[in-house]
Amino acid sequence: MIFVPLWDHTRGCASFLVGDDVVGQGLVVDPLGQLGADSYILEAADWGLAITAVVETHVHADHPSAARELADKLGIRVSLSHRAPVAYAVNPLHQDDAIDLGQVHVQVWETPGHTPDSLSLVVTDRTRSPEPWLILSGDRYLWATWGAPIWWRRRQRESGTRPWINITRSTAKFSPCRIRRNCIPPIMARRPAAGCF
Repeated sequence: MIFVPLWDHTRGCASFLVGDDVVGQGLVVDPLGQLGADSYILEAADWGLAITAVVETHVHADHPSAARELADKLGIRVSLSHRAPVAYAVNPLHQDDAIDLGQVHVQVWETPGHTPDSLSLVVTDRTRSPEPWLILSGDRYLWATWGAPIWWRRRQRESGTRPWINITRSTAKFSPCRIRRNCIPPIMARRPAAGCF
C-alpha cells in the first residue's frame, strides 16, 4: 500500500495520495490548490500509480482546492458527499460506499459537523490486516478534538440567517458520526486534513 501525505504548510492543510502499487491504482483525498493538479499527477507517477479517483471530504471554503482541476485533467468526476452544495456534476458518495484499489479498500463514513457534507474515509490494507488501520477525517476529527463548523457560522453571521444551526446541533448530538467517533479503535491512525504538523 502507498500512503503519501502532501502538505501546504503555509495554510496548515494536508492532502493524501492512497493506492495499491501492485495494481497501480490510486486516489487523491482533498487536493490542495496551492500545490496544483500537476503535483498530484507527478507524485502518483513517481509511485507507479494512476489516479482513478479524486475525493473531497467536504466543500472547502477556507482554501482553494485542486479537485476539479485534477479531475478534469484525468477525465473523471470529483467524488463528494451527496449532500455537497455544488453546482457541477460529481460522483455522489453515501454512507458505506466503497472505493476499491486492488488490496486497498476505502469505506465512506458520513460524518457531518464541520460542514453538513463532511465525510471520513476508512482505509483497510488487506495485505496487512482485514481490519481498517487508518481514517482520513478531513476537518471532522482533528488531532485532539472535533472540527468546528466555523465556515457555516461565519456564513450565518454574514447572511443574518441560521439555516445550519439545527443541523450542527443535531449532528453533534445524535448523528452516527458521534457514535462512530466513540468506536474508532485507539490503534486506528487518524489523519485529519488540518492541524498540527
